[in-house]
Amino acid sequence: PELIERGHLYIAQPPLYKVTRGKSSQYLKDESAYEEYLIGSGLDEASLVLASGEVRTGQDLRSSVDDALAVRQLINGLHTRYNRSVVEQAAIAGALNADVLADLGRANAMAERVAQRLDMIAEETERGWTGRLSTSNDGSGGYVFERTVRGVKDV
Repeated sequence: PELIERGHLYIAQPPLYKVTRGKSSQYLKDESAYEEYLIGSGLDEASLVLASGEVRTGQDLRSSVDDALAVRQLINGLHTRYNRSVVEQAAIAGALNADVLADLGRANAMAERVAQRLDMIAEETERGWTGRLSTSNDGSGGYVFERTVRGVKDV
């Protein structure tokens, strides 16, 4: 009790990670600090060339990476009912854009594009994704992605 009253109580928290770059070492306390270190190191002198030809570097690239991390956290927080790979590929392809969903032609083409993306990341034996637009009587709707793997339908 005397130690606590004097304010001399220390709780040891060993670092989880030690990273070494060259001759210098750094200790990192938790997973988020480790991720932050890796991203910062990876973005040094890095550039991203978009399909439009636009090049992102520096703080602009960092902002894009931060946005992607935020989306990943949202996807990880989804109910397990939703296939995270499907949601991730739909987001990357731009299928979740309200303007795309409003145009039936674009939405159907996007559903096929997302299905192709899912096949690209799937193991060879687990390919066969199809995508379509589904609408209900009340005007709402969305995408339906499905495949059959070893006789079991995955929707």
